[in-house]
Amino acid sequence: ARRGVGAPPPMPSVVTYVLIPADDAEQIREMELAVPDKLEENLGALTKALNSYYAQKTGGFNPEQREAMIAAMRQQVAEKNKDGPPPDEEMLSQVALSQTVDIVQLLPATPATEWVGVSMYVDDKGVAKGLPTNRRASEICRQCGLSVEVMGDAFVAKAWDDQEGFERQNFRASDLGSDKEWVKSARLCNENRGSVNDAAQKLAALNGPTNTWAEPNLTLNERLERAGTLRANGTECF
Repeated sequence: ARRGVGAPPPMPSVVTYVLIPADDAEQIREMELAVPDKLEENLGALTKALNSYYAQKTGGFNPEQREAMIAAMRQQVAEKNKDGPPPDEEMLSQVALSQTVDIVQLLPATPATEWVGVSMYVDDKGVAKGLPTNRRASEICRQCGLSVEVMGDAFVAKAWDDQEGFERQNFRASDLGSDKEWVKSARLCNENRGSVNDAAQKLAALNGPTNTWAEPNLTLNERLERAGTLRANGTECF
């Protein structure tokens, strides 16, 4: 990976990140991640570890939750493919029940932050599994200018990423707190990002509809398979 002017020192073989349990009675804990030497493996190392954590900690779905997830996915597919054949039930189940993590960008990596970003990782099936609200993690999001209700255990990690290089950095429990500089920067960045998004939407409305990228002409089952692959690949890149 390329290191530009002002980039961080060589990445350590082990980095620290933080676990914020949903149960207020449990202490916030520091965790360690072994950093692979290869960039491709490093990019997906944390989400791979967290997918395993959530699968072991919260398990799968009970029969009612399982059927509800599949039914919701089936309805979404039916609405988008009204004239097409019914989807393959096995593929439908795999996509609906796949275990991945959602990533919340608390502090986006931008030139203003010297390409250092802080992200929160949560179980993407937290609502469907009926996980409890994580009060502390939700409050951290609020302090960063984001309105997010976190369900279940959450993790926070830090990395330097200028789109050409990627290096993980230590994030400790002591780095949490509304008085920390990164939290202040995140709040300002997210407030400005909201203003920019509002302005972009207004400009788009004035200019009329724009061309959008379209998927190739795929069958319904091919679309389901592609959706599952894209979803998995997307979270593995952080």
